[in-house]
Amino acid sequence: MNPAQDPATASIPAGTVAGRKLQATSRRFLLASCGLFLIWLLMVGSLDAAELLFGLVVVLLTALVSAPHLTLLDGLKLSPMLPWQVLRYLGVFLWALLAANLDMARRVL
Repeated sequence: MNPAQDPATASIPAGTVAGRKLQATSRRFLLASCGLFLIWLLMVGSLDAAELLFGLVVVLLTALVSAPHLTLLDGLKLSPMLPWQVLRYLGVFLWALLAANLDMARRVL
């Protein structure tokens, strides 16, 4: 259902403070749900229907409770370059991790 057609929010104009707050909370809920579901999939390691259904229920309940408090996600801007930037960051991180481990091994040995 389109949020503009939702009877619960039909009386809230989008340009008002309440409308912007509702949009921010909805965006936080969506981002939290997607992120938590990806983490659930990584932790479970199974694509069984029962696991997916249970994970979806847990994720939606968790996101529903935590979405109003996730103000950190308000400044997040998603772009098509995001996967490339994440891979670039992982490359830098892994290089620094390798250098730190080699330095520690040199100091210990």
